[in-house]
Amino acid sequence: IERHKGRWILQTSQGLFAAPILVNAAGAWADRIAGLAGVAPIGLVPKRRTAFHVAAPDGVAIAGWPLVNDVGEEFYFKPDAGRIFVSPA
Repeated sequence: IERHKGRWILQTSQGLFAAPILVNAAGAWADRIAGLAGVAPIGLVPKRRTAFHVAAPDGVAIAGWPLVNDVGEEFYFKPDAGRIFVSPA
């Protein structure tokens, strides 16, 4: 990743890409991507978490369900790709 004449240039296995703005959407791995661009890290560290999918109940449409989080923020669940994504927070 390089900055050249007001544009970011990215060399990938799929070819070269150029854009005036580069959005680093790598989440917890954003410091690694920033390093490729010569940008100083801000201290982000990837963390492991426990998460799993479970099947939705038969005959129940879950696509419109909201994210559900308990008051103590110890767990949450939400619909995801036709299944229920569950994680202890």
